[in-house]
Amino acid sequence: MEGDKAWVGTANHHPLNTLSMFISSVLFGNNEFALRLPNVLSFLLYFVGCFYLFSASRNEWGFILGISLALLNPYLMEFFSLARGYGLSQGFIMISLFFLIRNGYTYTSFSALIKDFLLSVIFASFAVFSNFSMVNLFICIVLIFVIKLYVFRKEQGTKPRYRLFLYVFILAFSSAYFSIERLILLKKSGQLYHGEATLIDSINSLIQASIYFVESPSNLVLTSITLLILFAFTVGLFLMIAKKGYYTSFSVIITMAIMLIGGLVLENILFGAKYPSQRTALLYMPVINTFLYQFFLFLKEHYRLSKTLYIPAILMVVVLLLANFFVGVNMTHSKEWHYDAHTKEVMEIIQEKTKNSNIKLSVSNDWHFEPTMNYYIKRWKLNLNPASRNGISLDDDFIYRLNDKTKLDGFETLRYYPDTKSELLVKNQKINNK
Repeated sequence: MEGDKAWVGTANHHPLNTLSMFISSVLFGNNEFALRLPNVLSFLLYFVGCFYLFSASRNEWGFILGISLALLNPYLMEFFSLARGYGLSQGFIMISLFFLIRNGYTYTSFSALIKDFLLSVIFASFAVFSNFSMVNLFICIVLIFVIKLYVFRKEQGTKPRYRLFLYVFILAFSSAYFSIERLILLKKSGQLYHGEATLIDSINSLIQASIYFVESPSNLVLTSITLLILFAFTVGLFLMIAKKGYYTSFSVIITMAIMLIGGLVLENILFGAKYPSQRTALLYMPVINTFLYQFFLFLKEHYRLSKTLYIPAILMVVVLLLANFFVGVNMTHSKEWHYDAHTKEVMEIIQEKTKNSNIKLSVSNDWHFEPTMNYYIKRWKLNLNPASRNGISLDDDFIYRLNDKTKLDGFETLRYYPDTKSELLVKNQKINNK
């Protein structure tokens, strides 16, 4: 498979995903299924991580809550069917989180601590190279294990093998170094343009993307849900301190949340970095879901919640998640790139119109369509010049545009798609199959 090398120096290049797509295309051919297969398979990894993470407590209602939060978000699930690195990163990070929190801060042996550290770092490294925005979670994981080492020495009263811990730390630092170096280069080249101005807007963007009941939830609804999540974190922190649950799995996920938020705020202050938005804000998802699961377990253990209270509450959450999931689930498009829902059909039409032409014809297009159009031009070897990002030109034979109903003299509409507001036009001159 020959890819477009112009994307290598952009934020849209996810190295591990690119490599896995290449291997898959060599094995199964350069087709949509082969290119998406790595992320489809990563769902199995994600599911395994969720299963072990949320079944560790052996509490059936906690498991139902955790697994529902993890699997019934249609926005997140869509990324496991796309040829992007986001599905891969979510699969790897869930496995990493399992090894991070399964023992809390309490270890009876140094070998158990090193085992968790090594496995968590390895899977987190894969997550970072699948999607560089995961580097923030990666750094949090490494710092938490440093805290675990301190707690182990304090609790056990023995001197751990620092050299072995240092080896794993160096391995972790190597992954972080290459990731941070890459992000700095992207920053210098102006590639890190996708983001939000504030932390509230950042979380809002993920919530908005995850809601399928309505096309555009009101700012009041979004802000209310965001503040509710932040309030739950604050209450959780207060209750953990009140009950002195410092060494629990709950305290680990709270520590991660504090570090993650603090790190993002610090990056914004020191470097002017934007906060994650929508697909890049997916790094919040495993933290939020795991926190809510652990928060429920903490409340149940320390406050003896009645089943008549928490079972209806969990069922209500599950019903809302199910309803939102089935409203959003579909087999034709993703919410993030909804405009591309009909691009393959458009290229099939162009293929039919150009297959017997004696000369190469040309197409101009909205810039959003360029990558997908060029994929089909190359794959199907169309008698068509490559698409570009130069905008609409009346000199071309076809025009594929988005959100534009301007009357163009000399062109007629071949297809108009109301759901995406995209339109394929052709010159009035007769382009046929003679």
